[in-house]
Amino acid sequence: MKLHDPTDVIKTIARENPYGLRDLLKASQNLHEGLAKLADLPGGAVVFGSSKIEDRYADLTFKVAYELGKRGIPVSTGGSGGSMQIANAGAHAAGGES
Repeated sequence: MKLHDPTDVIKTIARENPYGLRDLLKASQNLHEGLAKLADLPGGAVVFGSSKIEDRYADLTFKVAYELGKRGIPVSTGGSGGSMQIANAGAHAAGGES
């Protein structure tokens, strides 16, 4: 895989799609602001997932989140259904934060 100079990538985006550059800069700003907010929080686990989940993964997701909650490790999710909802339920069942 060839690595590209980030400056060249930005110049290409600006030339081919000026709105793309604006969107890239806004996404970068949002990421920076979000990471700055997370820096003040205690450690935790983040669960990303889908609204559709197979039963075998649902059980595992619940058990892992339960164990994290039992150990006092906060669980963060996107708050949607499926695996994220199951992770929230597991953490709450253990008395943990989600």
